[in-house]
Amino acid sequence: NANNTNYGIQYNFTVEAPPSVTLLSPLNYSRTRNTNNTFTYTPFDHIGFANCSISLNNFQNASSTEIAKNIPNAFALNYTDHGMYNWSVLCFDAAPDLNFYAPSNFSLFVDTMGPQITLHQPIEAQTFNTPNVLFNFTPTDQFGLDVNLTCNITLDGVVNVTGLIVPSSTHNATTIFNLSQGAHQFNVTCLDDLNNTNVSATVNFQINAPDLEVSNIDLRFNTSLMQELSNFTLFANIYLF
Repeated sequence: NANNTNYGIQYNFTVEAPPSVTLLSPLNYSRTRNTNNTFTYTPFDHIGFANCSISLNNFQNASSTEIAKNIPNAFALNYTDHGMYNWSVLCFDAAPDLNFYAPSNFSLFVDTMGPQITLHQPIEAQTFNTPNVLFNFTPTDQFGLDVNLTCNITLDGVVNVTGLIVPSSTHNATTIFNLSQGAHQFNVTCLDDLNNTNVSATVNFQINAPDLEVSNIDLRFNTSLMQELSNFTLFANIYLF
């Protein structure tokens, strides 16, 4: 009842919240053969944005001050050459906050080259004493990713075996039968799932002629009366080359 009065001290304060950014596309670990790509993201903030910028492999590539908050935005980048790109978007919210945020990188593979092809057999100038030859090779995706590759074997300028489905980095062994005597050459063509094609080096090899030859018409027996457990004599005409 003494009518005592007191006044508190007024403090003004501002609650600042950093923005948030969600990367949308290309999806993480995407592959494309396109060198012109659009990178989309959504920046979230209550007051809006001062600017956003996109970085490829930790280097700023483009920036914009015309940012629409809370809906998808995009950067269109041209001439992203063959290679792997780690990308992210850094955004600063509007004054007076000027807080910033960048999410973890997404990875994009721009793949414009066909698979690498290693030939194992035949080797250059190899000779064979058989008409049946084993062809062994390994195709590998440019980035070593787990994709299936489609390969053909070309023999003496003509596709001989088609449609071999070979997982990347896996050996393929295919036998071609009844090759003619003389000189031959082969190479391998492989196509990845993005329609990038590559052709291997060309290897020369030789099928030798036999030193001798015997055919069934050159065989005869000393008797036409064959009996179980009896002895007989086989005569053969052998032709030397």
